[in-house]
This record gives sequence, structure tokens and C-alpha cells, in this order.
Amino acid sequence: MKFNKRLLFPFAETYIGALVSVGVQIYVSRQLLPAQIGVFQLSMVFVAVILALRDFGMTEYLVQEKNLTPESVRRVLGLNLMLTFCLAGFMFAMSGFVATWFREPDIGAILKLLSFSTVLMPFASLVMALLRRELQFQKLFAISIGSVVVSSVVLFVSVYHGYGSYALAYGVLAGSATTFALAMFFKPPHVRLRPLFRGWTNELTFGWQAVRIYAFGQLARIYPDQLIGRQFNAASVAYFSRAGSVVEIFQQGFGKAALYVCLPVFSDRHRA
Repeated sequence: MKFNKRLLFPFAETYIGALVSVGVQIYVSRQLLPAQIGVFQLSMVFVAVILALRDFGMTEYLVQEKNLTPESVRRVLGLNLMLTFCLAGFMFAMSGFVATWFREPDIGAILKLLSFSTVLMPFASLVMALLRRELQFQKLFAISIGSVVVSSVVLFVSVYHGYGSYALAYGVLAGSATTFALAMFFKPPHVRLRPLFRGWTNELTFGWQAVRIYAFGQLARIYPDQLIGRQFNAASVAYFSRAGSVVEIFQQGFGKAALYVCLPVFSDRHRA
């Protein structure tokens, strides 16, 4: 019964997150112009690909690896840090070109802001993956909900004060910072966040297989947005993305929570 109660937290996290997302999207859609939402959405198109490549499947690797050692954890952190800084630097450098491509100057500035939100994520992602491996769903629930609350408050305040597209970027930055802070607070005592930059053979092999799945999936998801943005305008992207986001929220409400617990639960039984 104790184990079953722990499994309620991922479902609660999913449904609370879905409700908050619906409320935020309704508020943002009523307060901002479609063009302002579309500019941010076009920026997030590239951030989504960067995040998929940055993770490199290391979350799943940490959760399922049967013989996980402190050295393995350090190697994962080192690999993730290297990928993160390289990809964040690339996104920062390419921000001007992307803004020119879509004929929207604000995209460049927003991409530069969002590039900073990825820098702290390797540490938070590693801690959260280890918590998930140990089935500490209560702590993951606190991290996720805390991040959602802070991000939503910052977003509401920024929109109210008229920051437009930048308000959405500020919300993302606030959420990333909160995730990092809470992950450090809940970090297991035995985890040492000292990266190791060698001996990545197993991690690279696993990560390459994961990237082949995630990267192509992300490219397929972002293709309509970038095509609409290039051929039409940012407002058209907003109409398309808002409708798609609502549909995705309801889809995740039914399946995401169950899928979220499958890997750590089955991996834990396999190790036992």
C-alpha cells in the first residue's frame, strides 16, 4: 500500500500541471496578441530540439542502468555539461540568423534569453533522474509543482506589466531556476556533482540510440511551426500552436503519468 501511494504523485503532478497549463494558456491567449505568442513559439521550436539533443538520453540511462556507479554518474554529468554548453552557445550564436530567417527581430533576443535557461539544467536533470530511479516521486512532485507555480506567477506578472513575448521567456527562465534550486534542495546526500570528462563509451552508445529516436521526433513536431512561420507569419503560428497545445495537454493527461513511472518501476524490479 505504501508503494502504491507513492505512485499517486506522478498522476497528481500530471493532472495539476495540465490544469495549470490550461489556465495559463487561456490567460496568455486573452492578454497577448497572436503575433506575440507566435514569436515566442517560433523561439521554442529551436529550444525543443536543443533540449532533446542536450539530454542525449542520459535521463533514461541513469534510471535503467543496472550497475550504476558514482563514476557513471560523474561521467553522465560531464557529458551533459559539455553538450549543454556547446548547444547553448550555438543557439546564442545563431539567434540573429534565426530572427532574420523568420523576419522577426524579437526572436533573436528571446533565443539569447532562453539559452541561459539551459545552462543549469544538467545538474537538475541528473538529480531528478536519480530521484526517479529511486522512486522518490514525492520529491519529484514537489520540484515540478514548485517550478510550475513560480513560472506561472512570473508569467502573469510579466504579462500584466506589458512585456509581451518576453513575458513568456521570463516565465521559462523562472521555472528553470526554480527547478535547479529545488533539485539541489532534494539532492540525495550520496550524490556528488563533480563531472568526469572521460570514459564515455557506454554513455555515448546509449545516448546515440536515444537521440536517433528523440531528435527525429522533435524535428517532426517542430516542422509545421517553422514552415508556417516562414511562409506566413508569427500570428499564424500562434493559432496553430495554441490549438495543438490544448490537444496535447489532454493527451498527456491520460498517458504521460503512466509512462513516466513504467521505466523506473520495471528497472527497479529488474535490479532486485
